[in-house]
Amino acid sequence: RSQSAYWLLRNAYDRLMEITQHKGTSECINGITDILSDNDELCDVEQLRQFGKTEQAPEITAWLPALNDSDSPQCTGQYLDPKDNLYKGFCLSSWDFARGALLYGMEKEAKGGPNPFEFGFIGSTDTHISAAGGTGEAQWGGHIAYETNLKGRLGQAGIGRFNRLVSNPGGLAGVYAVENSRDAIFQSMKRREAFATTGPRIEPRFFAGRYPQDLCSNANWLALAYAGGTPMGSKLAGQMQPFQLLVQAKRDPLSNPLQKLQLIKGWIDRDGQKHNRVIDLNATGSGDNLCVVYNDPDYDAGVSTYYYMRAVETPTERWSEAQCSALPANQRPVECENNMPTNISEMAWASPIWFTPDQKAPLAANGMSGHSD
Repeated sequence: RSQSAYWLLRNAYDRLMEITQHKGTSECINGITDILSDNDELCDVEQLRQFGKTEQAPEITAWLPALNDSDSPQCTGQYLDPKDNLYKGFCLSSWDFARGALLYGMEKEAKGGPNPFEFGFIGSTDTHISAAGGTGEAQWGGHIAYETNLKGRLGQAGIGRFNRLVSNPGGLAGVYAVENSRDAIFQSMKRREAFATTGPRIEPRFFAGRYPQDLCSNANWLALAYAGGTPMGSKLAGQMQPFQLLVQAKRDPLSNPLQKLQLIKGWIDRDGQKHNRVIDLNATGSGDNLCVVYNDPDYDAGVSTYYYMRAVETPTERWSEAQCSALPANQRPVECENNMPTNISEMAWASPIWFTPDQKAPLAANGMSGHSD
């Protein structure tokens, strides 16, 4: 009972998850064995922790830190602390990342309990030099005081600190609100009509509803999307009738063009196995504006399913490469020779939309049924 009450509180108050910031992204990880999925190369973009990566950092086993070495194995029962039901020892669990946590929450709900991880997405810079929103790769000035010169930014992370070379300019949070006021923005965050970017001001849109295939070409498409469906962050009853997902994104005019739109689908099949799939969408438009109406041919109204969308820019230089290459070769710090990627893909994520089996919820005549906040 106490755990169910705790999960209900999490559901009510933990409405958003920070999916990216200067310490890296936490969308997903490749190699997890409890989720069936294809390899997703974008999971590795600015990801701090990876399987097999040796690290030395403090581990909170009680209230005091202890320095330990780890090669980031996958979590098994030997790492689970029964006192607080948390994994210890630097192991990596699917729960540590957005996709795995979303599926874990759906798994608990399917067994009759509350879903403790029904969250939308935001991003943050999390810098400590009063430079909130300063996410440009080439202009990034570091995270803390001793990173304000290039040599300092390129230095290896100190023991117990995740910064310097492995860190990045961070991300941004966005919301769609009825007006630019504190109350309206708070309500948008509460209903999870929020999105995250890795820094560029990309504007993603995501809806589920009853839409014509040519909606993207309609000049009034946004009003029709709201009228015929529901936006990102919504939870719906399982749909017995065909529905469509409207995926759209507008580029940041000061950043790179958009390369593609993707749909990420997560579900728990009738045998209890968890799945993730990344779907490349055949969007119309240019690099300035991409849009598509998608029908999922494999949707099953009888299983718990979530979807969210990801907009991906054409690759750009990582800050460490951009700032080094801007200097003459004879003026570059020796730390410019490093093993970090030279290019990255900037991205934006819209909050998920959930479909949960509920035979008692009637389908609405217009739009979708079972919306809840």
